[in-house]
Amino acid sequence: MGPITMFIEEPAHDSSFLGRTEEIHFRGRIDAMDPDPGQLWTRWYSSLPAVAGRPPELQLPVDLDKVAISPAGGALSFDKKLWIGSHTITFTAKDVAGDDEVALTAVRHAGMAGGAPAPGEPPSGEPASGEPVPARPKPCVIHVLIAEPTRLPPVGSDGRTPITRAGGVWAEAPVAWSDPDYQAVNKLTYRWVFATTSGTQVAVLGPGDLSFAPRTEDHPPSVGVAPLPASVPAGQYTLELQVGLWDKGTAKFTRYDKKTVAITVTG
Repeated sequence: MGPITMFIEEPAHDSSFLGRTEEIHFRGRIDAMDPDPGQLWTRWYSSLPAVAGRPPELQLPVDLDKVAISPAGGALSFDKKLWIGSHTITFTAKDVAGDDEVALTAVRHAGMAGGAPAPGEPPSGEPASGEPVPARPKPCVIHVLIAEPTRLPPVGSDGRTPITRAGGVWAEAPVAWSDPDYQAVNKLTYRWVFATTSGTQVAVLGPGDLSFAPRTEDHPPSVGVAPLPASVPAGQYTLELQVGLWDKGTAKFTRYDKKTVAITVTG
């Protein structure tokens, strides 16, 4: 089987997007003399689902167009919104349409670009200092940042959401959050900032250990802090959820999404 030389030109590895508002531009390049690039069938994939919290329902034989993020029939360039998480992006091509056994046996030229950094390689995709650069596709992991509080009870008559100490605070999370393979590329950090109605900051929860709650019919997959610690006394607060890329050196976000909720902590 002959390899096809191909590249992901957009999005850039380690780039970030605010998922509610930003469409992501995907653009690939194929350098191939035989076959002609116009005779190749391409697909783009993400390691995470493109819709909120529900992995694709696979049936055999798998319809790869349904799990691909690219338009049916393939494309070198397209725009798409993705859901929350650190997405490993893969761009593939082959010279035969179809995915049944007969079609796959007939493939003579195929290639791929992107994917996750190699094991032991820093998440940036750059080799450690002094190490040789191996011959492999440049990785492509992108980060979609969405701050969406979840598992909230109904708003009370005073316009505030009641939060019980036992119930804690939760935010939408990537469906694969608890998977070690996902955590190897994850860069999302969660923080909940509690401030009084006058604006005085009382407590910040996260980005330490978080509990993970899988998807249910009523709630998307979520991470949270429960129960609330004693540092958050009962009372009225403005709660700001922040989800972004955290710089440990400066102890600040380099980019983040946020959402504010008026709450009352009870109990």
